[in-house]
Amino acid sequence: MNLKQKILKTDTIKKTPHLVDEWGVNVLIRQWTGTERSMFLSYWSTKADDSQFYSKLLISCCEFEDGSKFEDKDADEINSQNGELLQKLADKILEVQKIGKAAVEEAKKN
Repeated sequence: MNLKQKILKTDTIKKTPHLVDEWGVNVLIRQWTGTERSMFLSYWSTKADDSQFYSKLLISCCEFEDGSKFEDKDADEINSQNGELLQKLADKILEVQKIGKAAVEEAKKN
């Protein structure tokens, strides 16, 4: 295997556990791939519907210790959760993704 193949086959995606007290579980926040990151920033730069912010964010990268994940069909139920809980989780997700709130706001403006 040459160096390029070795680099391209390396799994660089990390999962960061985060305890959500209200749910009593650890959520594994998976780092985005380059494609996912670009899609996220592009989604908000097109002035997308902000009412879907939390559900889109959680669906994009949250996994659970049993291997399950949020799916698109869960969006309404996600958005019906406590707003403060969702904001805290969103803040943690953006921290793991190394995207600050300012970057999201800037993407929304453009």
